[in-house]
Amino acid sequence: MEDQDEFLGKKKKKRAPRVEEASNEKVTQSIADSNRDYTYDELLARIPFMDKSETTHTIQIPQVVQNGKRTSFINFASIAKSMHRRVDHFKDFVLSELGTSGTTDASLRLNIKGKFQRAHIENVIRSYAKEYVTCKSCKSFNTLLQKDKRVDVLRCDDCGCHYSVPPINIGFRAIANKRKKLADLPSQIE
Repeated sequence: MEDQDEFLGKKKKKRAPRVEEASNEKVTQSIADSNRDYTYDELLARIPFMDKSETTHTIQIPQVVQNGKRTSFINFASIAKSMHRRVDHFKDFVLSELGTSGTTDASLRLNIKGKFQRAHIENVIRSYAKEYVTCKSCKSFNTLLQKDKRVDVLRCDDCGCHYSVPPINIGFRAIANKRKKLADLPSQIE
């Protein structure tokens, strides 16, 4: 019977789309216009869909070797490249967070002055990823760090969001000679 109706030119009426199939704009507008209680599914349809498999990103475990009073961060460059960041920017952050100095050698290993455990360096990498790699709105790692008029701007390729990130500040460094001079100053004034 249905085939004959379609053949004769009579078309079957289409049903209105269900709430899950409706676009987010229509659902948001309909929810904003009325004053009723909403079901969980209606409210859930308002939230943009995020696939959790895309949001997880793993970073390599840092390989750390201690050489006397110095610590060598062996896979430093490969971790910076996996986060799609410049090696010098990542180096400045690591050194400022650890509060020490260091250099990179020919094989792009970071040689840090002082003894540091792998767990401490892992925490520094996590904080760098949270601050300078992960998008704050969609939690994506697919971002670019660009300099725009002397301000670092993080641009997300997934959601199109962009916002400024704080500059890397050099941590506190104590100056022993200056303290000694400041301690002698009050005695000179009297």
